[in-house]
Amino acid sequence: MTKTKLQLSRIESSTRRKVTFSKRRNGLLKKAFELSVLCDADIALLVFSESGKLHQFSNPEMNMIITRYKSFIQRHGDSKNNEQHQTPGWKLQKLHGRIERLHKMKKNIGGEDLDSLSFKALDRLQRQLEVAKKRVFNRKIKILSQTVKLLTEEVNVKGRENKTLKSNVETLGNETNSSDGASILHQSMEEGPTAETDLQLRLPEISNVGDCNVFFAD
Repeated sequence: MTKTKLQLSRIESSTRRKVTFSKRRNGLLKKAFELSVLCDADIALLVFSESGKLHQFSNPEMNMIITRYKSFIQRHGDSKNNEQHQTPGWKLQKLHGRIERLHKMKKNIGGEDLDSLSFKALDRLQRQLEVAKKRVFNRKIKILSQTVKLLTEEVNVKGRENKTLKSNVETLGNETNSSDGASILHQSMEEGPTAETDLQLRLPEISNVGDCNVFFAD
């Protein structure tokens, strides 16, 4: 009976992830112990769970192995690991791991998949959300302040334009009235008096000569 090939991908179910981690962690620690006993190898194994809990195995003590590792790196460098880190497979694996972490972080920020987080991780997430909330609020206040400032400047500009326009209209009206009055006066002076009179000087009519008394001087 052939075994089906297991596809390595992130387990979406939080409960299944915890169960799988527990089983494989125990198997990994067992293999490390067997390797150290059977082959007399110095082994240090560090595993951090999704919730941030540390699981470790070492033979001999962890501090001794870490000190030995640092001394080895100082003497020989880390050329082998550097060469390994330059391979496309390692880069792709690192990229997948980063994508998974970002995916998990996105879900946590949205309030999902919080069962796997420890109290410390939840506290850290809460502080991050509070900082993000404060930044969003400050950004909104800044945008509103800029909008109010622009509207105020626009109102002031419109007010000055209206004031200037009103002044121009009043000046134009005064000039028009003065011009009309001067034109009428000038026209009257050119035409001169046009009024006619019916007054005429005439001698009185005498119907009978005898009615008139004529006096002659001596």
